[in-house]
Amino acid sequence: MFQEFLDGLGSLKHKPVALKQVKKILKIEEKSLPKNITNYFVEFTKHTSHKWQRKDKMIFIWTTLKYLEKQGRTDLKPNDDDWIALSEILGAPPELLNSKWIGMLKTDLKQSPWTPEEDDLLRKVMTQKFISWTHVALEYNRASPIMRHAKQVRERWNNYLDPELNKCPWTEQEQIQLLQLVQNQGKKWSVISKQIKGRTENQVKNAYNSLINSYRRNHMQTLDSDEIIVSKLLSKLDPPLLQANASTPMIQPMPTLQQQLLMQALLFERLKSMAFFAQLPGFLAAQQQQS
Repeated sequence: MFQEFLDGLGSLKHKPVALKQVKKILKIEEKSLPKNITNYFVEFTKHTSHKWQRKDKMIFIWTTLKYLEKQGRTDLKPNDDDWIALSEILGAPPELLNSKWIGMLKTDLKQSPWTPEEDDLLRKVMTQKFISWTHVALEYNRASPIMRHAKQVRERWNNYLDPELNKCPWTEQEQIQLLQLVQNQGKKWSVISKQIKGRTENQVKNAYNSLINSYRRNHMQTLDSDEIIVSKLLSKLDPPLLQANASTPMIQPMPTLQQQLLMQALLFERLKSMAFFAQLPGFLAAQQQQS
């Protein structure tokens, strides 16, 4: 198909591409495209389902521009029919080509704020079932005047529009669950967010940072690490809630060697505090009265 496409271009095949105009829309570093660019097609066919190299992007851009130029179009906005035609020419899925094209659009064209109309459209699209966010973005872009990349669509839905999203303030039980998960699994926000119902990666990360930063503001002189602060915070939270959370299968408080060392450090700090108070006159007098 690619050779048939080249034969059908005629004189357009050798006409230089006006990259100055294209650079206003696409992220392209090259000042010009190679004269032998059509030779890149052989390599392109090897990478259609893998990470694209620089040459793959160049042959893709050149073919798309020549396809539109042959039709006398200057809008540089391929539609569904165009992607199907280009898919036959290049031998790659139309969804992949569409996704790659949107990914090369300049930032100011693809990161404009979402409008209420776009949100409504995405909600409508999400009533259908899709196998990937690339397919969601393709369906969305068919009906939207503003093109969005699959990553944008995914983040907009997961962080703002998903009806299962919990936007309420964090409960103490959620905070305990979060701290225990971080203590046992580390700061793996993606993994942790899947274990706290209705909370996104950003919510989980922000809630954790808020707890840690709040502690540091109230203990300006502390040199404690985040790990020690987590242990201290857990020791101050409601014991019944801690016990309830500890009994859940996904949070098993089996102390590691590092956690045991942290617990010993906390115990040592408490013993030092007791020794300090024991030296105060009031504390000594109270102890004598009790005896």
